[in-house]
Amino acid sequence: MSEATLKGACVKCGEHIAFPESHANNKVPCPHCRAMTPLIPGKQADGSLFYKCFCNVCWDKIEYHARLIGSEVPCPHCKQNTVLAAPGSQSRPMTAPAAAAPAAVAPASSIAQKTPVEPMAAVQAAASAARPPVPSGPPKPVVPGAKPVTPAAKPVMPGATKPAAAAPAAPNPAKSAILVDPVPGPMANPPPPPPIPRAKAAPADTGRKPRPKWLIPVAVSVGVLILLGVAAVFILPKLRDKGGGGGTAELEILDFRFQPQADTGLIFLVGTVTNRAAAQAFNVKLQFELFDQGNNKLGVAQDSANVIEPKGAWRFKASVPFKNAEDARPLPLTKD
Repeated sequence: MSEATLKGACVKCGEHIAFPESHANNKVPCPHCRAMTPLIPGKQADGSLFYKCFCNVCWDKIEYHARLIGSEVPCPHCKQNTVLAAPGSQSRPMTAPAAAAPAAVAPASSIAQKTPVEPMAAVQAAASAARPPVPSGPPKPVVPGAKPVTPAAKPVMPGATKPAAAAPAAPNPAKSAILVDPVPGPMANPPPPPPIPRAKAAPADTGRKPRPKWLIPVAVSVGVLILLGVAAVFILPKLRDKGGGGGTAELEILDFRFQPQADTGLIFLVGTVTNRAAAQAFNVKLQFELFDQGNNKLGVAQDSANVIEPKGAWRFKASVPFKNAEDARPLPLTKD
């Protein structure tokens, strides 16, 4: 007896799973998402049950709704009407229904004996006689109203014999040989030979030696070094004399920083100025531009020294009148 086939839904992906009735409530991997799911019948989207039975004609499986048990429907395989049997009420036969035996075919020998076979030469002669003759030459113009001209039969003289048909002309072996197997020889239109590349002409001898490849890069590098040396000797001292960076050729600001006083609440800008010259520097004036956190200019802090000894240093202390000053930029130093 066949076992009823039920349908359930995967608890992970919701896809339908068909399984035998004996496997109900077992936990198996889903064939769609590979997740473990219990086989619970009637848990698909519409909550219905489906069964399977065999067609009574072709014995192929038919899947149907549970409410259609006992109904007569056309089989989707053989298109014959069959009754949807209840699960477990029918068994499939071991062998398929026997097909209709094909009609017996008479042996070829008996057919050959009943039908006489004509020689091939006679068949070809009859076919050529039935074929209409092919007219030679250009077609004659048709005159309107003229009667069609039919070839008249030549009268046969008494005692004359029918002329024998002319034998077909034998094929020309020379022409056949040319068409089938051409005689090997030079081609009528051989392909042109490939072009021969021209050799490069040797350079003319001018009597001068070729210039080495490394000469130009070396010359450029030497020129750049010379320009840098000239700039270091002549341009940089002039910039320092103009007070670039807050110093001069002899005076230089080494460092500076803000120094607030804890007891008085005042703020000073302190640092060091050196005198690199061999002579004294008189009336040295120092100024700083003050800026707040938003880079807005507030004012100037300044200090001065009467004299700075040769190769000596001066510790300056400039008062900062703005408590919100966050940055200081030195101005060029001046002296007498």
